Amino acid sequence: MPARCGLALCGPGPDFIYLAKINKSLGNVKYPVPMGRTEHLREIDTALRRITSIGRSRDAGRLRAEVAGVSLTNMAAGILSALHNLGPLRASALAEAVDTEAPLVSRELKTLRAQGYVEIVSDPTDGRARVVSLTDTGREVYQTFRSATDNITAHAFRKWDDTDLLALRDLLSRVVTDFATTDRPAD
Repeated sequence: MPARCGLALCGPGPDFIYLAKINKSLGNVKYPVPMGRTEHLREIDTALRRITSIGRSRDAGRLRAEVAGVSLTNMAAGILSALHNLGPLRASALAEAVDTEAPLVSRELKTLRAQGYVEIVSDPTDGRARVVSLTDTGREVYQTFRSATDNITAHAFRKWDDTDLLALRDLLSRVVTDFATTDRPAD
């Protein structure tokens, strides 16, 4: 029986600590992680959460709007990006592509349509469904916004050399792959 050590459960030896992964779909799952890695993993988790928080902050949105000369919500930018990268999509597929509930995407599409950034037409193969595509204006706005975001990112990494940037790119690609393909840890 593991002993209590603060908020974590300590394993049978000094080399392991049991971390609880709380996920609504998985429940409370415990799995051993070597103690030497625990602090590193927590620091990585904290850094990933901080990066996400910074990127989604109001300040970041204002900076992107100022540099681009175009103001887009995070969701609007995601929708324009998905349509730019994937082409015309049914509204349901678009909601899945931006990983957001369909009613929220539908509300954002009304705004984007009013701004002239997207066109919404009936699906020729199923009149009940709607297909969303970028207008020429929407394409221009997306390119302007993307270019501004690229410039902001370049400025943030201006002191990094190419070797460090490539190493970070490769490591982040691994992070994305590992998070996307991680199965439920064994009990």
